Amino acid sequence: MSEGHSEGFLAGKSPFPVAGLHFWETVLGCQSLMAIIKSAKRAIRVSARHRVYNLRRMDTMRDEVKSVKKLVAAKDIAGAEKSIAQVYKAIDKAAKRGVIKKNTASRKKSRLMKGRIFQNFPALGIRIVDSLVDTAPLR
Repeated sequence: MSEGHSEGFLAGKSPFPVAGLHFWETVLGCQSLMAIIKSAKRAIRVSARHRVYNLRRMDTMRDEVKSVKKLVAAKDIAGAEKSIAQVYKAIDKAAKRGVIKKNTASRKKSRLMKGRIFQNFPALGIRIVDSLVDTAPLR
């Protein structure tokens, strides 16, 4: 009798032992995901790699925002002025790479400036905005 569906892969056993999982399967968190076509296998690997990059960009952005909020809460004006540029850089890079949308980046920057910075230190908020805005006349 030929090998039927009652044995092997379709019987509920995973074709991959836990120790032998490939990188993209551990990143995606599933063992049963296995493409058959070569281009689909490549697409799974690429999407897993992009996911790692995107998570890293999101973590960097969140960490920078948290650091500014901590500096403002600690009333460290000089530190907040220096690190606000790093926050803008991280947010803009995430938007440029497609991790977040352009309007989301704009909203994050706006809410960050409207938040504790203006409430606690109005002069600090004005100085930061003035330093970020290009003062060249429009033509």
